[in-house]
Amino acid sequence: MEWIQSLDESLAFALQTLRNPVLDILARIFTFLGEEGILFGIAAIPLCITKRYRRYGIMMLIALAVSSVLGFFVLKPLIARPRPCVLFPEIPLATPSAPGGFSFPSGHTLMAFTGAASLWLANWRFGVPAAVFACLVAFSRLYLFAHFLTDIIAGIAFGIAVSMLVYLAYTLIAFRLENRDHLYVKKRY
Repeated sequence: MEWIQSLDESLAFALQTLRNPVLDILARIFTFLGEEGILFGIAAIPLCITKRYRRYGIMMLIALAVSSVLGFFVLKPLIARPRPCVLFPEIPLATPSAPGGFSFPSGHTLMAFTGAASLWLANWRFGVPAAVFACLVAFSRLYLFAHFLTDIIAGIAFGIAVSMLVYLAYTLIAFRLENRDHLYVKKRY
């Protein structure tokens, strides 16, 4: 376990050598856009409106809600891992203030990959730009010294897993509801 923490810290410090004003601004923009998965929540609205993609919009909203509860209210308090900027306050930040809360998993990354995976399931043409955006959000969190690499990997894994589980559960429930008359044999007396 120690070697993982050592690797996390080494990468976090290495990324700080890339710091420059342009990347600072871009990282802050992507972090802002990835805040709490709001952008993906907004993206779900047109999906919910269109008949063709309505079920995917609903699934995305459910997946974002599940990810939010799982990440912010279960995993973060349970694991309570301090952020790199808290552990190493001597490193100057590219943001006006240090982010609050705990580090594991990255909430921005969790929400971004939940949204991206949900869009990918709806249509890969939606999913590709969403995945690129999610990767940029994840990198911004590393770059801004708000998370370790393992926080980001966990956010990616949990985000994709939640989206897939919601997709499977929703599809199974919809199938059962659509075929409930055929699934059960009616007894005639």
